[in-house]
Amino acid sequence: MQSVVLSLGAVPAYILGRRLWATPLSGLVAAAAYLLYPPLQFANLFDFHADAFATPILLAAFAALFAGRVGWAVAWAALLILVKEDMALVAVCFGAYVAAVHRRPVGLAFAGAAAAAFGLLVWIVIPGWIQTPYFALFNRWHHLGQTRPN
Repeated sequence: MQSVVLSLGAVPAYILGRRLWATPLSGLVAAAAYLLYPPLQFANLFDFHADAFATPILLAAFAALFAGRVGWAVAWAALLILVKEDMALVAVCFGAYVAAVHRRPVGLAFAGAAAAAFGLLVWIVIPGWIQTPYFALFNRWHHLGQTRPN
């Protein structure tokens, strides 16, 4: 499943390359560069990680944004929040980018919503699920006992 999702990122890479350099060949080069990028291949081969799903989603968000479809771009970026809780911070940055560079006020609203989603996830949802505070660095290994090494 991870291989399929990562390979689907070639579609928005092609769209971005074609749009930015105005030729279909440049789209093919961008898609090939994406698929041949060694860190992407290593992430795919190493192990399953939910974070890997963020790559094609973020590419799709940028492809929609550069195509002038801001609503679709924000919808794609909203999917980042479903990948993992820390991807909400990436969504905040995407919203700030939309607001600052593309001068779209929906970017600020989206950045605020993504920040609220992050706060909701790390202070309410996840602690309620695991029955311990999210940022409990010293309590993370309590099930192993209370002794500390000398």
